[in-house]
Amino acid sequence: MESVPVRIHDLGSLEGDRLDFGREELWGRLDASLAALAARLPVYLVSEAQMDRLYPPERRRFFLEERLRERLRWLRERDLEEDEDPFAPLRDLEVEDGEAWGRQAVFVAAGLYLRRLDPGRKRDVPRLAAREPAPEALAAFAAEEGPAILLCPERILAWAGRVGVPGEVAVDKVYYHELGHALMDTADFFPDPTGRAGAGWWRRAWPTWWPSGASRGGRPSG
Repeated sequence: MESVPVRIHDLGSLEGDRLDFGREELWGRLDASLAALAARLPVYLVSEAQMDRLYPPERRRFFLEERLRERLRWLRERDLEEDEDPFAPLRDLEVEDGEAWGRQAVFVAAGLYLRRLDPGRKRDVPRLAAREPAPEALAAFAAEEGPAILLCPERILAWAGRVGVPGEVAVDKVYYHELGHALMDTADFFPDPTGRAGAGWWRRAWPTWWPSGASRGGRPSG
């Protein structure tokens, strides 16, 4: 994909050929600073099995809905202490649930931004390809340490079909979403691409008000 402004490598996705990264509208929506950040981040197209292997285990935790509702009712009936973390009473409700992950992975793990790639998990990626990847894609991934963006075309296009939106819209949405994660996280790797201190502030503040594992629902994300 030499005509696009980012490095894109297909690691063995069945649907990777259907993603068109040469569309002007995909890149035309980015301002110069975000385009510069995108150009520094490689994109890897992965199969569902590869995405599941690379997806961090700590992000596979879920709130059980009924227990969460009960806890929220309890919280509404009491006043928080002045310095009390409002999310602390919810953290013990997070559980690892393989069945829940199986239902949610098609939405939650359509895309993924990783600051660093786990070497052990990386070694399993070639054997989990849905089709034979190009040698140059495997070589690029073998040398990759991160940061990087992963996209699962099968899941993105399946979601688009279910909700009745064009595949291009779904691809752009997921890519921009992961690029947003990168924007908040890459201050230590690259100069602030926005030229504003705010990006670093968001990166530091995000964990203080968004509890771990709280991003759930029926939309592709990562």
